[in-house]
Parts: sequence; C-alpha cells; structure tokens
Amino acid sequence: MELRSLTQQPIEVSSLLTRPELQAKKERGELVSDEDVLASLLEALIARNKIDPFGVIVDGFPRTPVQAFCIGLLFDEIRALRREFYDAEGDTRFRRPIFHIMVLFLPKGEAVRRQILRGRDAQEHNRKVELTGIGSKQLVRATDMDEDLAALRYDHFQSTLIESLQVVKHRFYFHFVDADAPLDQVQARIRSELEYQSSLELGEDTFEAVRRFPLMSELCAHARQELVRRLDHNYRHHRLVFDKVLDVILDEFETIMRRQALTGRATIRSVNPIFSEPVAAGIALDVLTERGFHASLDFIRETTPAYLSQRPFDGFLAGIGDHAQLEEQNLSEEELFEERLSSGRDAAQLERAVFKAGDKKIPLKTWTHTL
Repeated sequence: MELRSLTQQPIEVSSLLTRPELQAKKERGELVSDEDVLASLLEALIARNKIDPFGVIVDGFPRTPVQAFCIGLLFDEIRALRREFYDAEGDTRFRRPIFHIMVLFLPKGEAVRRQILRGRDAQEHNRKVELTGIGSKQLVRATDMDEDLAALRYDHFQSTLIESLQVVKHRFYFHFVDADAPLDQVQARIRSELEYQSSLELGEDTFEAVRRFPLMSELCAHARQELVRRLDHNYRHHRLVFDKVLDVILDEFETIMRRQALTGRATIRSVNPIFSEPVAAGIALDVLTERGFHASLDFIRETTPAYLSQRPFDGFLAGIGDHAQLEEQNLSEEELFEERLSSGRDAAQLERAVFKAGDKKIPLKTWTHTL
C-alpha cells in the first residue's frame, strides 16, 4: 500500500461474504458462487471509489474463470469510457486503467500449516480480549482449525486458480511471487514487482513525451566513470585553471568547511575571478565530489551601472537603448524611455540593445558567483 501510495485498507473478498448461507459454505471449505462474489465486490468498489479514487487492492479475487472473465469486462468498460471522455474531451478523471494480478504461491503442506497457525493465533487473541475486555475478536474459520478442511480449501483453490490465470495473465500485468520464504523476503519480492514503471502507467502519448529525458538510474549508471573522465580531461587540457581552482579550494574553502564540519553543511560565496573561466566552476564541483563532498553550485547574478550621468534619464538609457533612435524618431529622452518601458522587452533584450560606441556606452557587468 505504501509503495503504491494507497491510503485505504485492502478490500478482502472473504470479509464481504458475511451472509449465514455464505459463511456456511466457507466453513465447509467450499467456494461461494460467482454471482454473490461479483455483486458484493462491485458494490464495495463503488463505495471505495467515493472515498479514494486513486486505486485499491482486492484480496482474494479472481478465483474462478467466470470471475476472471468479468474483471476483463470491467477493464474493457473503463477503457472505453477513457476513449470517450479523455481522448475526445480531455477529461482527466478518466485515467488509464491499470490492473495488476499477483499470485502468492505456497506448497500445500506449508499453506495448511499456516492456516492452522492463523486459527490458533486468532483463538489466543480472542481469549485475551475476553479476559481484558480490550480490543475486538478476530474471525476464526472452521478451515483454520481442521487440517482436513484446510487441505480441501487448498485443493478447491488450486483447481480453479490455474484456469482463472489463463484468462487474465495475458491481459493484465501478471506477477507470480514465491511466498515460501521468510516474511521480509516475500515483502521485498512484492515491492520489486509493484515498483512504479512509467511505461506501464502513463498514457502512451504522455510516456513518449517524457521519455526523451533519461531516467535517474540511467544518469547515475556511469556517474563515477564520467567524473573521473572529466577530472582527467580538465587536468590535461586546462591545467592552469585546474591548479588555480585547487588553490582557491585550499586557501578559501577549506577553512570554512572545517569550521562548519559539525553542522554537515557549508555555504561558500566566492568572488574570486578564477570562476569567470567557463570550466572553473565545473572543476571545483568535480574535485569536491571526488573528495566525498555533496557539492552544489548556485550563481547570483548582479548588475551594476557602468557609469552615472548628470543628464536626466541618461543613466537609464545607458542600459536599455541606443541614442541613435533619438534622432531617427525625433524623440526626447523622456519619450524614448517611456517607449522602452512599454515595449515589454526583458532585461536580456535590453542589454543586447546597449550603446554600440562611445566612452560612456559600456555594457553592464556580471561578476559574482556562489559556490
């Protein structure tokens, strides 16, 4: 449930079949009719969808070929509704239906042993409830107290299971888990089978759109080898910058990191001009990573006026325009400034339109980096 982010308890089919005549069948080790099972389950699914529409685990279904065939009909109907409303109208309430069938298999002897153990544990629990008045009693099935009935129940289940699986295993995502192992191993096998796989759950068009970006596992697969390759390459081809970056790390960074060692985190801001070199920041990140640090990089970009002017608005125009337009459009400086502000151009566009000549026409500078 946690793995699939489900918030409600599973629907146990056996707990739905509580009418006396159905209880009598179960106690004899027999299977309840398909009609009763399907009616009870569909009612439970409708009620559950009102509480949590994001999925549900159904325990103990399907157990007969008829039940398996009916679950296929339900799947087809949901898929038809998706085509009608999602594909045609974009209604996201009609998500892609995903059905997983999981079988936990046990040999007959072990299955019978566990059933009898379950019955004994339930009896012991109920005795404690009677003595203390705390808690609620658990259901004790006749098949959990009699080895012959438990074996008969297993035989009924196995005789119908194989045929049922033939109906569903080619239509839905099918998982077969060997449950004859310690609990932690069985849980690990189930997690492995049900881990999220985008190719199985996203719509086909959505998956084709997002698959252009690699998976994290693919990015990390050879990260160490890529780190070594980059360090060797930069040491060979950018030796001067490499050495200067190491000097900065030793002279500026190490002292700060030692002081912050107990906190486990150090934020270092540097204005060293070496980081104006294109490869310098990458070298610093790789060196720190190779040494076992979890390093990240952030740039703080600051713009500073290149000069100040005594003329009204000239300081603004220095960063956003070309004085040639004053003559071409016969505009005053105030009118040109207002036109620039109303043009909707962003800072990068305005910077590209900076003065093209003249001592006072200097582009704005950026020099502050954070490592």
